[in-house]
Parts: sequence; C-alpha cells; structure tokens
Amino acid sequence: ALRTAAADDRIRLVAIGLSGFLGGGQVHLQESGEAIDEVRKSGKKVHTFAIAYLDDALLIAAHADEVWVDPQGGAFITGPGS
Repeated sequence: ALRTAAADDRIRLVAIGLSGFLGGGQVHLQESGEAIDEVRKSGKKVHTFAIAYLDDALLIAAHADEVWVDPQGGAFITGPGS
C-alpha cells in the first residue's frame, strides 16, 4: 500500500496510526521503513501518530517526516535485551 501511495499522484500525505501496532520481525520492519522512504522520495509527507510508541513502532516512525504522540503518552524503549 505504501509503494502504491508513492506512485499515486492523487495522494499528498500518508498518515500511519501506530497505536494498535504490535510489532513485527526485523525484516518486515526494515521493508516497511524502506517503503516509507520511497513515499518521502516521491515528494509526499509521511506522519505517524500513537498514544505510546514501543520499540517496533519507533523503528517505523523514525522514517516519517513528523512523529506525533498523545500528550498523555510517550515512548517506551526497552531494547532487545529486555
């Protein structure tokens, strides 16, 4: 869907909601990040939003132009060793 959005001239911005995102494997997270990069290279903005960001959601959000978080939320980084 992200690569389709990158090629579609009718789309100017992609918003990604990560509040319910439960994560994914490293390969899938990397592929998703690369697809977000393609959207940005096509001249479109990418924004993410979450109530709280966990490790995997932060990895995706790092590729966005803007990262929004709920004022009552935050970022909880535990790392691979937790």
